[in-house]
Amino acid sequence: MSGEHGAERAVSGRARGGSSHRGRAGLRKYGKQSEKLSDLQLQLLDLEPAVSSDEIETEIASGPLSEEQTASSAAQQQKKRKPHPGCKELPLHLKRIEEIVACAAEQCMCGKCGRETEVIGYEETEVLGMKPAVHFVHVIKREKGVCKSCIEHGVVTALVRTCIAPKSIFAEETIVEFIVRKYCDALLLYRQRAILMRDLGIDVALTTINDAVLRVGELLIPVVDTMKRDLLAGGYIQADETHVGVHTPDKKGENHKAHFWQYSAPMKGVVFDFAIGRKNWLHLGSQEAGLKIAAIFSIVESYRKLGILIRKYLADTLPVSLIAPSTSWMT
Repeated sequence: MSGEHGAERAVSGRARGGSSHRGRAGLRKYGKQSEKLSDLQLQLLDLEPAVSSDEIETEIASGPLSEEQTASSAAQQQKKRKPHPGCKELPLHLKRIEEIVACAAEQCMCGKCGRETEVIGYEETEVLGMKPAVHFVHVIKREKGVCKSCIEHGVVTALVRTCIAPKSIFAEETIVEFIVRKYCDALLLYRQRAILMRDLGIDVALTTINDAVLRVGELLIPVVDTMKRDLLAGGYIQADETHVGVHTPDKKGENHKAHFWQYSAPMKGVVFDFAIGRKNWLHLGSQEAGLKIAAIFSIVESYRKLGILIRKYLADTLPVSLIAPSTSWMT
């Protein structure tokens, strides 16, 4: 028995020693802020070609990897290098753009008889391409009409089309992109504002972006209410809470104590609820914002859990929500 316990202590000591060693190495490489990173995050950062302080801040804000990601990364690190199995197949839903690479002139002639060769097929290779984000100004022109015989009846103008944020300078697809980058990629809105200024020379107030994002949360509240009813109808629910601090006009210089409640069930969505009460580690601008952000969290986490493309869902659903707020969350 003493030998077994000794072995256990030795293994435990090696584990602690390894963790301590990584911690010291992280401090030397990435500074004091690296203390907020997990051991796995530090290992993965070491695999990057270069790491900036901004990237470390984003990694800290993103939090530790999920259990599934942790297990996958650990398994990949532990297994031995194996022969390359071939290229991974790319998703079928992506558009295919073909590029024909013709044979060189000398290859088009038979090396034996000199006759012209014929194309009998292709050796195909697929690589993932991309286009940098293309921004453009969407000019909306509403027709104005008049009867030239009855000018006294005045001018008629086409109705204003339904949109997510009528008074915003951002189109629907731009607002959806703000949501995806912030809540899926942990890219804070102030950084997205800086990117607009850097790449396009557009200087827009951060409150303008915030208002557009919160408008999405407002539109999603009825959808999340439907999700909540579906979740509560089941016989099994998991619950967890996240502490937040909330600014309100009636409490100067100090946050209200509040929290998010997270509810989920197997094969169902995830619903976030918001309530004032308890201590904080997060931050919210207002109580009203809490309800809207809870709705955004619910949609993003549900569709991440179910493996559904959140960008496409928001682009398809938000215009419908303006007309039919009770729309089903699975459509």
